[in-house]
Amino acid sequence: MKKSLLFTFIILSFALPSLEASVITEVESNDTFATAQNINPYFSLDFSPNIGDKTTNTSTIIPHVTIEGSGDGTYDVYSFYTSGGLAIFDIDVFGLNFSGGLVDSELSLFDVDGNLLDFNDDDLASYGQLGSDDFNVEGDFNSPDSYLEIIQLAAGKYFIQVGSFGNNPAELGNYSLQVSLENPLPVNSVAEPNLLTLMGLGLILFTTFCYRKFI
Repeated sequence: MKKSLLFTFIILSFALPSLEASVITEVESNDTFATAQNINPYFSLDFSPNIGDKTTNTSTIIPHVTIEGSGDGTYDVYSFYTSGGLAIFDIDVFGLNFSGGLVDSELSLFDVDGNLLDFNDDDLASYGQLGSDDFNVEGDFNSPDSYLEIIQLAAGKYFIQVGSFGNNPAELGNYSLQVSLENPLPVNSVAEPNLLTLMGLGLILFTTFCYRKFI
């Protein structure tokens, strides 16, 4: 039995860190609040040059996750839980829209009941650190990339929606959405499956079975 537990520990030590991620891929269909993609399992303090507030890189001091997504003419909605505090949402968009121009993103934050709390269309390219397009589409100093910062977000569940200018669905183009939360709730404190826990239990059961059968 001791050999089995040791073998399981070794496997988990190598396997689970590789599952931890601060960069994830958008999963369709996430067009509505009901089908929103939950991002709580993936926050980390990994360094990234594209994570920050209006002046400073915050990637190693504020938990964050990056979602690699693409606009397809629908809204992209992501859900998260927080116990309260600072929340930063920054999007870096790449590519051209349906008309051949630069994609002009818009970020909207909603509470658990679907009430709009705040939104942003354009902001300074320097906000959120690197990655934002500094093309001056409106003749000012703003980037067509959106940035939204909430100093004191109350505890609860929220939705961050990716769209385009004028409260329209997300235009054609790839994007990186950076979400930084001062206090994201641990995965095991919300009523949604924890992928890492399930995989870890699966590995334990598998190694125990192998030990009993072949050793």
